[in-house]
Amino acid sequence: YVGDHIYTDAALAKTNLSWRTALVIRELEEEVAALSAGRPHRAKLKELLEKKELLGQMFNAVRTQRQRMMASETSLGDVSELLSDEVRVNEALGQLVLHMEALDGTIAPMIETEGAQFNERWGFLSRAGVNDKSLLSSQIERHADIYTSRVSNFYRSTPYSYFRSPMQTLAHDRNLSKYSSIMSNPKAEPGLSLDDLPLADSTEGSQG
Repeated sequence: YVGDHIYTDAALAKTNLSWRTALVIRELEEEVAALSAGRPHRAKLKELLEKKELLGQMFNAVRTQRQRMMASETSLGDVSELLSDEVRVNEALGQLVLHMEALDGTIAPMIETEGAQFNERWGFLSRAGVNDKSLLSSQIERHADIYTSRVSNFYRSTPYSYFRSPMQTLAHDRNLSKYSSIMSNPKAEPGLSLDDLPLADSTEGSQG
């Protein structure tokens, strides 16, 4: 059953009649064009978010080391060999905070403009924020078996065509090589070196 209303067409046909449903979304073509135009912006935003995540992990590692030092406990891993002085630890924490704040100053306005290629106020039709899907996308997944921008897209398909969705990926499907390495050596603990800490860089440099 093909329709352009998610409730009166797709939802009712599936719930009451158990029909397979196709939803027509005319705005989809504009959405795809906007997503394509926004790829450089999204790639840069993703890069900055990953950098902030890495700095956050470093901050947590150094903070944990400081707690161990204050408790006079025997530390484990490479961190203890590199950050044995409490003053050095506090300096590292301060520098990491400055870098994360500088990144926040760059990331925040980029998140505000995410999706402006489609709609300056509401953003993308299918996305909410940076990583989440919109409520509309969730409703489409729930009520429509397939969706398209116009009925004419089925022109080359025969009445006997069967449409299959691609394999869905889960969170643990990513970085399988990394997980395999960890599982093969579960006692290995990742090290942290001073070269990983941006102590010598300027705050402005972290925004680039």
